[in-house]
Amino acid sequence: MKACEEFGFFKVINHGVPMEVISELESEAFKFFSLPLNEKEIVGPPNPFGYGNKKIGRNGDIGCVEYLLLSTSQEHNLSLYGKNPEKFRYHTKT
Repeated sequence: MKACEEFGFFKVINHGVPMEVISELESEAFKFFSLPLNEKEIVGPPNPFGYGNKKIGRNGDIGCVEYLLLSTSQEHNLSLYGKNPEKFRYHTKT
């Protein structure tokens, strides 16, 4: 938490999530962010979870940042994640 507060980002290592799962999630994220804006906005606004976007760059680096805030709680409404919510879950084998 302190790294995020002080530096704005952090990297998690030794988390145990297989690269296959990470690659699948990255693929799903790419598919989601490639959708037309009106389809992405269906899962927003982020209150507290959902899709959002914001114009950035007052110093010449003008653009837009998009984000999708997800919950780690299994109790959260999975309809937020579209037709295949299971693709946004990872369960360890016991």
